[in-house]
Amino acid sequence: MKKEEFVFKTSDIMRGSMKQPLNESVIAVGTLLTIEREQPGSLKQLAQSQRVELQINEFLNQLDFEDNLKECMQSEMSGWVNQLSSKEVSDILLLMDKALISNSANDLFDEYIFRSNSGSSIAPMTPNSVNHIVETYFMPKNQQTLTFHDGTAGYGFSATSFGKKYSEVELNLQEVSVKAATILKIRLHLLDLDANITVADLLEEPIFTEENQMKQFDFVSMSPPWGVKLSEAQVTAMKNDEFNRYVYGIPSRSQGDFAFVSCGLSATRSTGKAAFWLPAGTLFRSGPEQKIRQRLIDLDLVEAIVLLPSNLLAPYSAIASVLLLCNKNKTKGNQGKILMVNASELGTSNRKETFISEEKLRLVDDILKQGIEKDAISKFVLNTDIQSAQLSPEVYVYKEEIELEEYGKVKLNTDALDQLETLPLKDIVTLYRGYNASTKDEDDNGEYAVLKIADIVNGEIQFDELSKYNIKNNAKVDNNRILHNDILLSIRGTNRKVAIFQSHRQDVLMSQNFVGIRCSDSLLPAFLKLYLESPIVQFYFSKHMAGSTVPNLPIKEVNNLPIPVLSLDRQEAIVKQYEEETANIAKKLEELRLRQKQSKLEAFENMGLKHTFKLQ
Repeated sequence: MKKEEFVFKTSDIMRGSMKQPLNESVIAVGTLLTIEREQPGSLKQLAQSQRVELQINEFLNQLDFEDNLKECMQSEMSGWVNQLSSKEVSDILLLMDKALISNSANDLFDEYIFRSNSGSSIAPMTPNSVNHIVETYFMPKNQQTLTFHDGTAGYGFSATSFGKKYSEVELNLQEVSVKAATILKIRLHLLDLDANITVADLLEEPIFTEENQMKQFDFVSMSPPWGVKLSEAQVTAMKNDEFNRYVYGIPSRSQGDFAFVSCGLSATRSTGKAAFWLPAGTLFRSGPEQKIRQRLIDLDLVEAIVLLPSNLLAPYSAIASVLLLCNKNKTKGNQGKILMVNASELGTSNRKETFISEEKLRLVDDILKQGIEKDAISKFVLNTDIQSAQLSPEVYVYKEEIELEEYGKVKLNTDALDQLETLPLKDIVTLYRGYNASTKDEDDNGEYAVLKIADIVNGEIQFDELSKYNIKNNAKVDNNRILHNDILLSIRGTNRKVAIFQSHRQDVLMSQNFVGIRCSDSLLPAFLKLYLESPIVQFYFSKHMAGSTVPNLPIKEVNNLPIPVLSLDRQEAIVKQYEEETANIAKKLEELRLRQKQSKLEAFENMGLKHTFKLQ
C-alpha cells in the first residue's frame, strides 16, 4: 500500500466521526506508529483489544519521553479513541499495519503530517532545497564536537534533516507549542535521532542557558513563523531581557520576524554560523526592521543572502522568501562585504510545485562555498555601498534586460547611463502623494474627481471616466490637487503609467496609487514624460520595486531617479522633433486606414454588393 493511499483511506474512515479527521489525529497516528516500532505486532493486538485506550496508556507510561509530551500523547489518544467507534479504531489499526509492510514508520508519519496541513496558508515544513542550502553552508568539519540549535523547531523538518546528514552533531531544540513539540519528538524517535527538546516561548523564555548566560551553539538554524504579531508580554520581555538578546534592536509589534533573528544570533558561538529562513519583506521594510538590519551590517554579521524562487511554497503561498546567512567568524576575504545571491529564477515548476533542481542547488552551493560572482546570479556588495540597509539581493544582482510591450526584449547598458551628466529627480521637481480615496465617499454629485490608474489609457487621461467623490475633510485636498502640466506616475502594480495633466480643471485629485511630479523651470514636462517612458527608466523602476504581494515603487526611488542634464533649448528641440514625427506618423496612419477602407469597399463592389448597403 502506498503511503498516500493509507492517508486517504484513514481519513475516509474518520470523516463521519471527526470534523477535521487529519488535523485532529496527527499525534494519535504518530503515537500508534511509535508503539508498533517499539513493540512489533502491537497494532494487530490493539485491533482485537477491548481496552485500547488503557493498553496505549500503559505503553506510554513506559516510554522514555518527556512527561509533558507523554501527557499530550495520552490526551490526544484519548480524544481520538473516544470520537471513533470500536470498529473504526480497529479498521485504522489494521490499515496502518498493512501500510507498514511497504513504508517506513517515519515516511508514513511525514506523509500524514503533510496531508493534514494541506489546507494551511503556509507549509508546515521548510522545503528540502532550503534545508540543503543551509546544511551545505554550515558544512561541519569535526562533527563530534559541534552543536545545533533551533529555537522555532516546529515539527523539526530542518532539525531532522540536519541530524540525518550530520549524525554526530548534538541537536538542541525549543518549540512554543507542546503539540508541535510532541510531533517533533515522535519524528525524532521514528528516525532514531536524539535531541534535547524544551517547550517555551523563545522570545520570552530561552531555555538553553548556562551560568546565567545564553548557551552558545556552533550552528543555529530557524524558520520562524512569518509576520508574527508580537504580544504585549513579548515586547515587555524583550525590553527587560536579562540576556541582552535584543542588542540588535526590537522589531515593531506588527512584524516580529527579526526578534527570532536576534535570539538566534545571541545563541550563536563567536566562531559559529546562523541561518534564518524569512519572508523577503524583512530585507527592505523601513522602520525598526531597517535599524536592525543596519546594526547587523555595522557588526559585519551577514555573510550571504539568498533570494529564493517566489513559488517555492506553492500551493500554500506565493510569498517570496530569503535565506539570511550569518557568520560571526568571517574569513578575512569575506569581511566588510555580503555575497548577494539572486536565485529567484532558479526554480523548476511542474503542475504541483516549484522546486530547485539538484543541478541548480549545486550551483548555489558552489557560489556560497567558493564565493563565486556569477553574472545575473551572485555578487559581492561592500557594506559601505549598502544604502538604507537595503538587503534585497535583486537590488544588486539582476539581468540587465527587460521585456517591454512596445519594444520587446531590451538589453540595457546601465554603465552608459552612469557616464551621462545627471541630477536626481528630487533636485529639479516637487513630488507629492495621491489621495487615499474611500469607496464610501464616492458620489456622482461629489465636488471632486479622483483619477485612478484605469483612467489613463495610452498615456492619455480619460476625463469622462473620472469618479466623483464627496470629500468632507478638505484640509489635505490642496496637497493632492493636480495642476496644469503636472506629471502623473503610477507607483502600484507591475506596469508604469505616465501622463501629463494638460487640463486647467481645479477639481481633480489623484489616487494614492500615483505620485505627482511638478517640474521646475529647468525641466519641460513633455521631456520628462518622454524620458520616463524610455527603456532605461522602465528598467530602473522594475529593479527598485518593493513589496511581496502587490509590487510598489517606493517614493525614495522616484526621488533618486537620475535625470540627464540638458538645456531647455535642447529639451524643446527633442520634444518638438518627437511630436512632429508622431503627428506625421498619425497622419499617414489615418491615410492608410482610409485607403484600406476604400480597398475593402471596392472588393465588396466587385462581389456585386454595391447596391446592398449605403454608408451614412
